Amino acid sequence: MRFFLLLFCSLVSFSTSFSQNDEIEPNFHIKSIFFGGGSYIIDDGQSAELRDFLEQFHPIEEYEIFIQSHTDNIGSMDYNLWLSNRRGEMTRAHIIHHGIPSHILTNQDFGEIKPQFENDDFQGRSANRRVDIIIRRIVF
Repeated sequence: MRFFLLLFCSLVSFSTSFSQNDEIEPNFHIKSIFFGGGSYIIDDGQSAELRDFLEQFHPIEEYEIFIQSHTDNIGSMDYNLWLSNRRGEMTRAHIIHHGIPSHILTNQDFGEIKPQFENDDFQGRSANRRVDIIIRRIVF
């Protein structure tokens, strides 16, 4: 009986989160920028990709932009938070340089605490060294 209760609760939770994601997913657009270990420099190719991504949203004042910066788990927590902040600030500067008003930008620096991928191999660590630019239409 306990097994069926847990299974039922899991299914209800899954279906609830699934339907909520279906409702908001069309309002979100994500672009990730990736960095080398210990780096916060955005290369010219990624800068151009970021510009192209941002040009899709008009008028931009109808959107809010979240800049979520991450690191892998190499280094101390303090260093990774600092590095995450530098990546976020560099991305913010690039976005503003591309003509986006600063008042619609929100930085969120996570360092190593919210990895999307496992940090136990090179590929996972490389994928975690990123900034996610999340654009969401403001719904009135």
